[in-house]
Amino acid sequence: MRPSRRPKSAAAAVTIAAAAFLFTILSAFGTLARAESKDSETRFTEGLAAFDAGDYATALEIWETLADQGSGEAQLAAAQIYQDGLGVPANPRKARKLYERAARSGNAVGALNYAEFLFEGRGGPRDPVGAYVWMKRAAGQGRQWAVRQSRIIGQSLNAEEKQEAQQQLEEADM
Repeated sequence: MRPSRRPKSAAAAVTIAAAAFLFTILSAFGTLARAESKDSETRFTEGLAAFDAGDYATALEIWETLADQGSGEAQLAAAQIYQDGLGVPANPRKARKLYERAARSGNAVGALNYAEFLFEGRGGPRDPVGAYVWMKRAAGQGRQWAVRQSRIIGQSLNAEEKQEAQQQLEEADM
């Protein structure tokens, strides 16, 4: 769904993935202090430091612990590691599950990424209706990419799918 260019070297790929990852995490990081305790914030920051140092195993260990405690940001961070295969084999199924958990915790970036996985059928079955619903939720939180993508996904739905998506959105608003 997002345009991508293939880097010419593995080092460039890791650098690009790390930059994209950090941008995503830092854009979501603003809600961390509000949503979690000081200890969780400190541990999340330790995970970022480990990630920056290339110690993906430590970052993942920290973030998975926080993810299990309900941290949407940690769920998002761990999902990105599994998506990109940083220090672990790429695992789109685990990434999808973690993005879903982040989305359900109210994380807009998690909702956007989960919607993309649903639309493309990565890590599980393709679900264009679910993709549209989650993309609209991310758009409703001010994510401009999600606004654009929800229009594109919406255009791909037939009348029955649009009606089902609208019903799901209305039920979510209740």
